Amino acid sequence: MDEQAQKRLISKWISQNIKVEKKMFLNARQGNIKDDYFFEKNVGHGGFGVVYRAKNRLTMKRVAIKAIQKFKITDYNAFIKEYQILSRVDHPNIINVQEIWEWDKMLFIVTDYCYGGDLFEYLLERDRFEENETHVIMQQLLGSLNYLHN
Repeated sequence: MDEQAQKRLISKWISQNIKVEKKMFLNARQGNIKDDYFFEKNVGHGGFGVVYRAKNRLTMKRVAIKAIQKFKITDYNAFIKEYQILSRVDHPNIINVQEIWEWDKMLFIVTDYCYGGDLFEYLLERDRFEENETHVIMQQLLGSLNYLHN
């Protein structure tokens, strides 16, 4: 057997017998998220996964937990970059990412819980807005964009 054939054989054996677990986030919490959080209710779903209302078992603080199936993420670099940006943001009109948990095939992103839902839901529930209310919404929205761009 020549040297190239040996290398191919060794490479094939390694790929079949040695499993390297690739983590997306170095600072992600490990273990069972349900040890720290009580999942109360499914409050929504999207293209990547499901959002749950939950409570921290220690502090009893209500949070939202987005459960994401890793295989549904098509652009890992963009996803990681978005998480890194959101985890550094500190603004009253932008959701606060508290922590992330990572399992083999799942990610759990823990954020503040929005009691009234998000802006999109609020807009859908209304037929029209008074000028005063529109002014407040636009002021908060533009203030958030200004914060993100500075």
